[in-house]
Amino acid sequence: MRSRLPLRLAALALSLGIGTAAGACLPPLPGEEMHVPNDLERAQIIAAAPNIVYGIVLGDAPAGRGVRFRIIHVYKGPLRPGQVIEAQAGWGLDAPMCAGMIQPAPAWRGAYGVIFFHADPEINFVGEHDLAVLFREGLIRSARARAPAPH
Repeated sequence: MRSRLPLRLAALALSLGIGTAAGACLPPLPGEEMHVPNDLERAQIIAAAPNIVYGIVLGDAPAGRGVRFRIIHVYKGPLRPGQVIEAQAGWGLDAPMCAGMIQPAPAWRGAYGVIFFHADPEINFVGEHDLAVLFREGLIRSARARAPAPH
């Protein structure tokens, strides 16, 4: 005769919420510390991305493939102002502990700001504080900065 223990454990896990993606994500083990990057480390992570651009979300992309994003200014990368790209929503640097198990919040039409991404376009907004650190440390140049005077 087969035991019903595995079935009962599964029912208990579901009743406790452990069967959900968020519930299945466990905190760090005792004694383990999670490294939280400081301001400069966060800025360096963003600056390491090959694409850093400023723009606005235009709306949904065709066939549910994310959103359309119009580039207004390019801080870094091969993209050009005026170019429209299709991008997926991303977590940026402030992902929850179980980011791989839940979807990021959608990027709403009209949302604008600086984003960074690697290979596939992703809407990873850069916060004002992180952007200020990027400018202060010279990791990217402000669009408002004046060109040096000719000698």
